[in-house]
Amino acid sequence: MIKANNPKLKKLMIDGKWDGDNYVLKIDWSIDADVSGYHINIVMLKAGFVTDGGSIPWWYEWRLNPVGKYLKAYIVHDIIYATEYLPRAVADAILRELIKELGGNRFIRNAVYMAVRIGGGSVWKQHTEESIRIARNAVHGFYEYDGVSFEFGNA
Repeated sequence: MIKANNPKLKKLMIDGKWDGDNYVLKIDWSIDADVSGYHINIVMLKAGFVTDGGSIPWWYEWRLNPVGKYLKAYIVHDIIYATEYLPRAVADAILRELIKELGGNRFIRNAVYMAVRIGGGSVWKQHTEESIRIARNAVHGFYEYDGVSFEFGNA
């Protein structure tokens, strides 16, 4: 079960031009999701958070829109990555389960999952103490899975 409005995004403009990849959350957003035993409740993700939606190769965007049907899953994954509150593997598993809940068939969810398992490490390694701090200041929420639960964020 996922309870969330569709996030409102605008293109990230640099010197009057879209950077070609990134979007900015226009208004605060929240999501409450129970999927395969994971409970993620992002009480608030502040406007201004930057996401690339789904990191879909340009040559496959005709099939899988980076800001389409699975945008909620992509944003949750992006904020989990950016804050590093959870291990990368958990973030990737949550992404797969959210896509399933949003109607993604086995091929789509496993293709996206394998892509982030293969390519997500390079994104994770680019994090700095400053980028993690900024992300943590943009979100407030709650996580629970397999007896582990905690409140996170500063927003």
